Amino acid sequence: FIPGVIIVSSSCFIGYKVKKQKGIFISILGIIIPSITVITIVAMCMESLITYPLTSAILRGMNVAVTAILIDINIDLIKNNINN
Repeated sequence: FIPGVIIVSSSCFIGYKVKKQKGIFISILGIIIPSITVITIVAMCMESLITYPLTSAILRGMNVAVTAILIDINIDLIKNNINN
């Protein structure tokens, strides 16, 4: 959810081209504040949502799905390294 290095660097570059130092500061805030806001809202709501059985089941299902994806990625990486 938090923007990565590439997007922040690109934002700094564009901000600098538009308004120099002030543009860098404003562009970084414009990239980071929305992500922080969303994460904060989700974190505040998570405590109350986790008590519902449906929400707990959905989160458990997401855990299983993410685990399966990570295992699949690791298998692909191992296969590629063995072939090389």
